[in-house]
Amino acid sequence: LSETGVADEATQRALFSSAAQESEEYVFPYKIYVDISDQYVYVFGWDGGSYSIQERKMICSTGTSKYPTPCKTTIMPKKRARWGYFPTWGSHAQYLTRIDSANAFHSVLYTEPDETTLSVKSFEALGTPASHGCVRLLVSDAKWIYDNCREGTIITVYEGEYDPEYT
Repeated sequence: LSETGVADEATQRALFSSAAQESEEYVFPYKIYVDISDQYVYVFGWDGGSYSIQERKMICSTGTSKYPTPCKTTIMPKKRARWGYFPTWGSHAQYLTRIDSANAFHSVLYTEPDETTLSVKSFEALGTPASHGCVRLLVSDAKWIYDNCREGTIITVYEGEYDPEYT
């Protein structure tokens, strides 16, 4: 098929025909789960059939009751930044990777885009709900997501026991 950007009848017939084959090209290497009840981010790798290999477990701070991190499944958008600025809160963070249009994975907070201005309070709050909806991480963990998880990665945020209906 020629690339047109339109899922016309010919494209749909090809996609859903018995001759269609799954392509490994579109399998993302990781799937991310955020459990707001235990304040951890879990990253699972693809084993060739499912996301069953736990690659990382990262302590985090998710949203407070006033500014909750929404429980849902999203597809990671393209937007990311080496330093993020939050004008409403007057703070900065490293390795910002969007979860959706309102929230992101990012490092603990800084008063300026300078590694020497770390907010100790933000660091000490890891493991407790303390953000305005984003998922705060250690710098090394935020950088790992920034470096290894690309646009299209599936992110599921849940509370308590994982419920596959979130997907």
